[in-house]
Amino acid sequence: MKAALFHPKARAALKGFLEGVRREFGKAIFDLQKGEKLSMPV
Repeated sequence: MKAALFHPKARAALKGFLEGVRREFGKAIFDLQKGEKLSMPV
């Protein structure tokens, strides 16, 4: 699994999001780390 590196300002911005948004973002990052490709929702 690839490491996810965050710029300090990006990390600070994420902390301001609602918990549900942070969870969805976290899931997307985890999927990318596993090698999956993201696409637009249908």
